[in-house]
Amino acid sequence: MLRDYGIHTLGLLAAVPSATIRRLLGGQAGRTATDRARGIDPRPVTPRALPATATVRHTFPQHTLDGDSVRAALLSLVVRLGHLLRRRRQAARALTLTLNFAGNTGFTRTRRLTEPSTHDDDLRLLAYQLMDAAGLQRGRLTALTLKGEDSSTPARPPGRSASIPPAKRAWSPKQPSTASATSSARMSSARPPPTPAPADPVAYRRRRQCQDRVVRTPRVPRRS
Repeated sequence: MLRDYGIHTLGLLAAVPSATIRRLLGGQAGRTATDRARGIDPRPVTPRALPATATVRHTFPQHTLDGDSVRAALLSLVVRLGHLLRRRRQAARALTLTLNFAGNTGFTRTRRLTEPSTHDDDLRLLAYQLMDAAGLQRGRLTALTLKGEDSSTPARPPGRSASIPPAKRAWSPKQPSTASATSSARMSSARPPPTPAPADPVAYRRRRQCQDRVVRTPRVPRRS
């Protein structure tokens, strides 16, 4: 109906007076159409539940037998999956690895993590275990699919992508110990106080110069 009056875009609908639209569509329908066209929507926003799985896939440009290429592709999938989980603020409880071979054959294996995790190290170790369980010898791979199963929101927000041991953390300057601080304080107190500066430096310097120029005359014994 609105097209018959030349109103065929939301911009045109928003520009038309609300009373005109209500006459064309009716009271409630016209008011709702005008409000939606102008971006007015009083309905509350209901967030949708995130999916319980996160899937990433890698397709090889050609059939591959190279183990190094397969491992590199699997590591790339692990990084992508960890990033996806952290962006969703989810943690995976299990991983499913699917290998697609030439000839429309496949291999699928699932294993659970010891605890829900989003860390790349945890996902990588389990993904490598799944790949080793496949026992690849001469199979020509066409694609890899890695899926995080039974994902849930962790009790605490996910932190870094990998746990850094204390020995490998960024260097920070050491704080002085209590004993060294006490020793430094004792040495400072044992030093003599600095000599105060003269009130008039110019007069002091002239007086010192005059003292340096004084020549003492030796005493001559008197004759008796």
